[in-house]
Amino acid sequence: MRRYQRRVYAVIHRMTGRHADADDLCQETFLQVFRGVGRLPPGSNLDSWVYRVAMNVSVDHLRRQGRERALKTELERQASPPSPTTAPDTDVEAAVRRALDQIPADQKAVLVLRSFEGMSYQEIASIQGIPVGTARWRFFAARRALEKLLGAYL
Repeated sequence: MRRYQRRVYAVIHRMTGRHADADDLCQETFLQVFRGVGRLPPGSNLDSWVYRVAMNVSVDHLRRQGRERALKTELERQASPPSPTTAPDTDVEAAVRRALDQIPADQKAVLVLRSFEGMSYQEIASIQGIPVGTARWRFFAARRALEKLLGAYL
């Protein structure tokens, strides 16, 4: 757990955008890892497997939250007037977070692993249990979606 805790937390936090969710999902990830470690085939890549569990837990959480979270965020944004002291960077960060929340979870997972964790397409494919070509396509699709959503900021 000590070996993976920081990296797993970072990936989950980037997927969810919330510390509280990341804490809970990190615990869930390690519970699943401890429960399933005995079923891991000999010679399997432990790093890839732990990341796969973390990504699956994150994607499941995002699917459950889905539109409910986006609607709540939008209502909160509309209810509170913009602060004149809000720094431009904060606005950009908030826009990026909103845009990331609108990307499908499978594409977001690849984008996070590639852009923030610096993983290769081969590593991502192994973690996600998908072909390398699919990992590349999901990354490309996620970037294209971000460009559309963030057009005003680019």
